[in-house]
Amino acid sequence: QAMMLISGFLAVLLITVGDDFLNLWLSEAFAAKAAITLQIIAVYSFFQANIVVSYWLVQSTGNTKLIAWISLLGATIYFMSVYFLGKTFGYNGAAAALFGLLVPVPIWFIWLQRHLAYRFGEYLWWLSVTILGVLSLIYALNTMNDYLDNPLLAILADGVLAAGLLLGGLWLLFKPSQLTWFVKRHSA
Repeated sequence: QAMMLISGFLAVLLITVGDDFLNLWLSEAFAAKAAITLQIIAVYSFFQANIVVSYWLVQSTGNTKLIAWISLLGATIYFMSVYFLGKTFGYNGAAAALFGLLVPVPIWFIWLQRHLAYRFGEYLWWLSVTILGVLSLIYALNTMNDYLDNPLLAILADGVLAAGLLLGGLWLLFKPSQLTWFVKRHSA
């Protein structure tokens, strides 16, 4: 759940003010072309970051053959997607092709649910809640950014608000009582 919050935080900032940042850092012309690509990659990175735990769970069981086959299938889908989407939509299509790497990932979750009693339904629930929160935050920040004329001010305001929400969410996940228990246990 913490990984969902952190990856959501990064995706929100890249989607809401990524173009402003590129505009200030490089140039307006580059930002106009690269902003959509950055947003596509941010959404992919959000989903990729949220499957890392399942990957390491499968890895910890020593079932490297399953990981190898899933990776091979994902790579095959990715390369086919790069060819067709890149040919049709250019660099944005190539960025969208990254989602091909995620297509076989449900096989991990099915295997985990069968062999380790992994609660896939609970994962989907938290992922859905996180996506809804991320979309709501993107809408709210974009609405706020429409009123701000200064791109630097938008970057700072979005960063402060998103960081506050991230810290609040992490605090709810790791309440002080849980942290105190952790510190006492590991400091002895």
